[in-house]
Amino acid sequence: MIIIINRKKLYTIIALICVLTLGITITKNKVNGLTPTSSNTSNITIEKIQIMSQDDKVELYPLIEVEFSKILSFGQININNIQGSTQLEGNKLTYIPKEILQPNTQYTIDILAKGINDADYIKEIKNITTQSLSKDEIWVEVALGSNPQTVYIRKENEIIKEMICSGGIEQEPSIIGTYYLQNRGDEFYSERFKEGAKYWVRIKDQYLFHSIPRDKEWNIIKEELEKLGEPASHGCIRLSDEDAKWFYENIPDETMIIIHEI
Repeated sequence: MIIIINRKKLYTIIALICVLTLGITITKNKVNGLTPTSSNTSNITIEKIQIMSQDDKVELYPLIEVEFSKILSFGQININNIQGSTQLEGNKLTYIPKEILQPNTQYTIDILAKGINDADYIKEIKNITTQSLSKDEIWVEVALGSNPQTVYIRKENEIIKEMICSGGIEQEPSIIGTYYLQNRGDEFYSERFKEGAKYWVRIKDQYLFHSIPRDKEWNIIKEELEKLGEPASHGCIRLSDEDAKWFYENIPDETMIIIHEI
């Protein structure tokens, strides 16, 4: 997490001290390199930039959040040569990439924003380097935007196994981002959903990889089996029984998981 000093507040304090002690009127010339077009213009500053990282290197699927000192009328974040989307909400921008970045590669992040009633834009450029993958490292990609939805088991960048899956429905979506497998168990049953499953592996909190759901008598729920490949779950990643068993037995805890909607 990067905390950037709020220069707007710093300049305001200095100006107030000068007015009180010297009896003069001070006009701010520049804040963040931008010149106000009128005395009523209040230039914007970046309060915080948050980029998820691993061992001080940016993750391969970085979700970027930038917080500003005031409400925005416009905002855009770009990573060079990478498709992505920017969401604006109040004084925050969130960037979601539409591609997985290459490991151990340098990229440039461009941030452009404008506050409400401001005449000027603020621009910030930050250089990043993505995390490395060790030789023969196994990791997992979950592609919820593909048809059918698919889990890819990768060794470095090579796909070594594919499995059709089902992620969360619109009302209960799967989490997206980068995670590391935590723990696992043979089976579970949820009284809340009146469903159970085999071969569960935890992604985060209640979000799991697991088999096709079972009813209370431990029979496979046929209608849920028929949904495999399309959004169907309460947020977990469902696999066929065969694939869930293979995943449970072959993908160890701490394995990197990237879940996206590309």
